[in-house]
Amino acid sequence: MTDSIDWGSEVLASLRWIGIVFMIALVGVLVVGYLLARFTNWGRQYWRTAGGFFTDSDTRLLAWSLVGVLLLLAVAGVRLTVLFSYQGNDMFTALQTAAQGLAQGNQDALDAGKSGFWKAMWIFGVLAAIHIVRTLIELYLGSAFEIKLREYMTTRNTTDWLGGKAFYRNRFVEAALPQGPDAAIQPGVDNPDQRIETDITTVATSSRQLVFGYNGSSTNGVIPAIITIVSFTKILWDLSGPMSVFGADVPRAMVWFVYMFVLITTVIAFWIGRPLIRLYFLRERLTANFRYALVRVRDGAENVALYHGEGVERAGLLERFGAVVGNFWQIVFRTLKFTGWNFVVNQLSVVFAYVIQAPRFFAGTITLGDMNQTATAFGNVHWQVPDSRSRPF
Repeated sequence: MTDSIDWGSEVLASLRWIGIVFMIALVGVLVVGYLLARFTNWGRQYWRTAGGFFTDSDTRLLAWSLVGVLLLLAVAGVRLTVLFSYQGNDMFTALQTAAQGLAQGNQDALDAGKSGFWKAMWIFGVLAAIHIVRTLIELYLGSAFEIKLREYMTTRNTTDWLGGKAFYRNRFVEAALPQGPDAAIQPGVDNPDQRIETDITTVATSSRQLVFGYNGSSTNGVIPAIITIVSFTKILWDLSGPMSVFGADVPRAMVWFVYMFVLITTVIAFWIGRPLIRLYFLRERLTANFRYALVRVRDGAENVALYHGEGVERAGLLERFGAVVGNFWQIVFRTLKFTGWNFVVNQLSVVFAYVIQAPRFFAGTITLGDMNQTATAFGNVHWQVPDSRSRPF
């Protein structure tokens, strides 16, 4: 039985691959980051808010060291995912060989299958151990990145907020708030307490998760996702064969079908889920406004009691809470549509690769291991696209 790759030389091959991809990814991060900060509105806003963390003398060494190590861990994680797919190929091919040996009474084939299976198990143990260590290190350093960025942004914004009596002068600045009861809640910057506490936390967390991934996963950040798509497209290309479609032979059909499936389902998911971005933003503002109104009543309790303003305050509070409830129901209905579509797509994706490759398997041109690796590669490509499994941002 022949292994899917040469495991004896894989250590050096993987180290070489990780080094090359890391350098390419690092250059890509620097170039794309510069272009976003230079030519996009949200990029300029992010750099104005958090850029000092990467440029100030007190934090830049730590910041770039964390970025470099997290990037290296992300690249290594993708490589491990690729190696797991080859290990799975060998395992299922060994099982198929052993089953054929049993059915044919061929002892040599049975022994080859047994040997291949236990070798695959040994390789799995090594890969799993490396994966666990890598994941724990990534979780720790990723958390450190979030904490340090949050510390920097909180210190800077708190200082700016209290400097020059900005907290007081803000009351006299016209706010870009909606007309109606919300406009009277707080002039100037809306809910600065939430901006400093909640929003900074969100920015710090999202910065790491968006670029490098989260929960120790090596494939759900932008950089790992791009590397994963390229890596597993190569695997799909190697495993794909021609297929007849309406009388015409399509070479490497699996690759084209995968990208058609992903493109169509993602466009529909984006169309359904995009309004959730605005709805979630409104939820943060409306709940913050309602919370501030409650605090305002407590701070002005003496005046409210003195002028018997309970009825007026109650009406105002319930009106703002009504806006919160209305927004909540909008999110519920939109989420039902979005989640329903994703459930349909995810169920189809479970069998899609097997259906496409089944004719070649039954014709004896690919092994069970090849078929399983095809499904694994398809799943990794499919799950990188932000349809998204939770929120569309």
